Amino acid sequence: MKLTAEQNEMILSNMGLVHKIAKDLKWSIRSSWFHYSDLISVGTIGLINAVENYENKKGITFAAYAVPVIRRSMLKALNKQMAGLSVPDYIIELVPRLKSLENWGNLSVEEVASILGIPTKKARNLLIAVNRPDLISMDSEVKEDRDYNEVFGARTDYGMIYVNDFLNTLKERDKEILEAKLAGYSQQEIASMYGTSPQAISQRFKLNIRPKCKEYYAEV
Repeated sequence: MKLTAEQNEMILSNMGLVHKIAKDLKWSIRSSWFHYSDLISVGTIGLINAVENYENKKGITFAAYAVPVIRRSMLKALNKQMAGLSVPDYIIELVPRLKSLENWGNLSVEEVASILGIPTKKARNLLIAVNRPDLISMDSEVKEDRDYNEVFGARTDYGMIYVNDFLNTLKERDKEILEAKLAGYSQQEIASMYGTSPQAISQRFKLNIRPKCKEYYAEV
């Protein structure tokens, strides 16, 4: 459907909403193949959809209607694309060594461990990483971030987390809460979902989720 001049004007005048939401969610972009500009593009499509479907009902401003539509479009794209958060330094260092081996793609976990002189679990994680390039962020530094820190604590040495693998170690409620956090929801929003306080959600991160994360990383 062709947009009217009025709708085009609404889109241009509300691009600030797209940029604001993208800034709130940019911490989620951990891989080189998904950029801030991609988030803006996806958010702009969400804004266009909001403009096309907006009905000026009493008590509902356009911004109030558009923000969740834009945010939802960005989160959907992130959730579809994002497989992992980062990789530990040892995998970044081992990838060139692995790929220098003859017929490395045909080596077993045990053979890789033996040749490179590393534990079997590290060899397994290395092979997972090289066969799933979407898991790798070539920027191995994990940037300080308030939302990230609320989940995992300040600057960690834990390295990589394979999201699905780690989530499956949690109890169902903790899993749901962490999924919401990784999707960009604030503690206040998560608390509202479960009819509790932000303080209770913070305690759940501190007492349940973060210790599990440390335990998981200790084994990686």
